[in-house]
Amino acid sequence: MDEKTFLDTLNVILDPGNPKDTSPSGAVIELIRSLCKESKVKEIPNVLNKYCKVYPSAAGFLRGRIPALLVENYFIIREDLNFDNFIQYSLSSNSWKDEIQSNAFSSEALVATIENIITESNKFEVSL
Repeated sequence: MDEKTFLDTLNVILDPGNPKDTSPSGAVIELIRSLCKESKVKEIPNVLNKYCKVYPSAAGFLRGRIPALLVENYFIIREDLNFDNFIQYSLSSNSWKDEIQSNAFSSEALVATIENIITESNKFEVSL
């Protein structure tokens, strides 16, 4: 974990209550969103593990948000991903969401899962 991400995580843990957030986990969701936009998805599990060590009841909620955060903020910017194919692939199977959620707390597993989803969705044939 780089120093900036570490300090951002520490700040979220120490002061999670921002009035603009709709839940106590809002600040960590914003941090994860930023990591996605910066293509630092390998850092997501580090942030989740540290945050959920202090706020264990947030683990399930955050795990459930990771697929959407990745799609909206990371997959969309991947130049090697045919996004039209991904949309069709994602509609044909919900297993990709389960795989991301299952691996959200492990850096190696999450990155491998993301790469597999991109590979599989790029192979997916879009029928018009």
